[in-house]
Parts: sequence; C-alpha cells; structure tokens
Amino acid sequence: MARPKLVIKHFIVCRAAPWEGPPGPHKPRTLEGVCHRIGVPPATEFPFEVEELWSYLRVFNMNAGAATIPFFLTLLWNDAPGRPQRLWTRPYAQIAFRSNRGVVEVAHSIRPVVFPGLGWYEFWLSRELRLRWKTRRLIVAREELLIAR
Repeated sequence: MARPKLVIKHFIVCRAAPWEGPPGPHKPRTLEGVCHRIGVPPATEFPFEVEELWSYLRVFNMNAGAATIPFFLTLLWNDAPGRPQRLWTRPYAQIAFRSNRGVVEVAHSIRPVVFPGLGWYEFWLSRELRLRWKTRRLIVAREELLIAR
C-alpha cells in the first residue's frame, strides 16, 4: 500500500470546536471564536495564560494511501525581544489515514497556552518525514495569532 500524499486544506486555531450533534468521525464541527487576535485587558501582567484553545485540521488524502502519521505542534513568539523564540513543541496527534477515507478532520484541545508577552505568535503544524538516512520534521501548515491590548 502506498504512503498517503497529503494536502492540508485547513489548519485553524480557535476558542472551541464542538460537535454538531452527537460525536462521531463523520460529524461536522462548529468552530467558535475564530480570529487572529486575542485582546488582553490593560492591567494584565505577563505571562498571560489562556486556559484552552482548539485547533482544527482538515487533510485530503490525495492518493488513497494508508498509514498512521504523527503530527506535532510548535508555538513561536515572533515578537520576542531580540529574535523569534520557540516556546514549545508538543505531540499533536497520531492521525490514521485509510484508503477508503479521502478526507480526515480532527480537532484537538491545546491547554494551557501561556503567552509571555504582547505580539505575534505562530503555531506550526509539522509531520515526521522518514527518509532512508534520517527522520526530519516538515512544516505543513501555519497559523498566526496576535496578543494585543
């Protein structure tokens, strides 16, 4: 069986992603609080913590390949003093791709998320790419978020 050829159509960070109706693999989700800016009150001290964010991912399996692929999520602070700073990298999901499912949709909670200061942040979604001589991480999607007063 061939490895899946993947195309990321949507990668979105939002406040919530509840099911529409009973949970299930083919049930749609409503993405709530989709924006690229989180406002913090003027008296807020940093680091600022958001209890929970959600990420939503829609992937198209273009060649009907089958595999389980690990994905990772990285948070960067692009406006850190001096230069951009990588805050963390976490396992995101082990996503199973099957030949009979052309589209895979997943939503995962990211909690907690701590922002050390004001400015632009970037979420990187990456997957492992296994080559004969090494394994490397390939960034497959990005989402930006502004923390501002």
